Parts: sequence; C-alpha cells; structure tokens
Amino acid sequence: MKRKDGRYLQLFPGVQGTQRVVTLPGGWLVDVTFTHVPQPHAVTVHGVTVPTLVVGAR
Repeated sequence: MKRKDGRYLQLFPGVQGTQRVVTLPGGWLVDVTFTHVPQPHAVTVHGVTVPTLVVGAR
C-alpha cells in the first residue's frame, strides 16, 4: 500500500514554498504557501479564470 505523507511541494518541479502539516484524527490539514513559481498556472471554471499556482497562493 502506498504511504501518503502530506508533502505536496514535491509534486510541482521547481516550485518553492513553505508548508505546515497538522495531524488530525481523520487525516491531515496541509497549509502550503508558494514563494517561487517558475510558470504560473490558472484554470477556467464556468468562464472565470482562477489562478491556482502563483506566488503568494495558499
């Protein structure tokens, strides 16, 4: 079985930031703040563009 550990910054190559993982009875609460993003990313939902991976995003 694959072990999940809550380290999300490693999923995005070149992205730097800070993260805090809080263990809760039912899982984790992960607070990630991006400080360096080589290529920003945004998604469009129902005609509205929402930035998802930009500097300062949380």
